[in-house]
Amino acid sequence: MLAVRDITAQQAALRAQTEEAALWRRAARERDVASHAALRALHDELTAKTEEAESLNAELRTLDGMKSDLLANVSHELQTPLVSVRGYTEMILKGRLGAINDEQKKGLTLSLKNIDRLIAMIDSLLALRADRPRVRRDLGLVVPAVGRRRTRLWRCFASGSRRRRSA
Repeated sequence: MLAVRDITAQQAALRAQTEEAALWRRAARERDVASHAALRALHDELTAKTEEAESLNAELRTLDGMKSDLLANVSHELQTPLVSVRGYTEMILKGRLGAINDEQKKGLTLSLKNIDRLIAMIDSLLALRADRPRVRRDLGLVVPAVGRRRTRLWRCFASGSRRRRSA
């Protein structure tokens, strides 16, 4: 004997499950497409921001180079005459160019002090240049290694000696 069962209910349930699975797959695909679109938008935004940052960094490097050139030129133009002024002031102060009285000595000592202050300011200005490797900073004071050699050269110049002393 053959038994016949009604499978209509089972087929309806299987169709309902298949349709539900298809709906889930479609929803997952739509979510993936939306996620992909969101990721693409974020990637494009990140790329744009990166390009903008690279452009700004290039501009900053250019401006930093211009700053260094300006500081080098300005400080050189200020330092060059100060070397002569300091040297001759020291020579006059020591009486190598003739006798001076006490009042003149006070004035020249004050001038020498102010010249040294100007030189220190110029050295501080030079220290702002990032490409100056030999700069030591102590409690906000900037003391370049070159300054010690320059002082020795001024002493040599002021003493009337033509021989350069090694630093």
